Amino acid sequence: MARKKESTKKIKKRMDGYQKVIEGHREKIAKDDKSPAVPHWEKEIKAAQDKFDKLGRRLKRRKKRGR
Repeated sequence: MARKKESTKKIKKRMDGYQKVIEGHREKIAKDDKSPAVPHWEKEIKAAQDKFDKLGRRLKRRKKRGR
């Protein structure tokens, strides 16, 4: 079954959400860099950054095709 295409607006909204996760975890690390949760936050930052970048590339491809 074909997957329904996600709108540009929804992609941008998801990107905003990933950006908030990244910023929030960076703030937590800045406030308490000795916390035992720092490695976990760093992994979540990397995962959110990877997803953010992937969505950004998807939007770029759309703009090149004129969507």
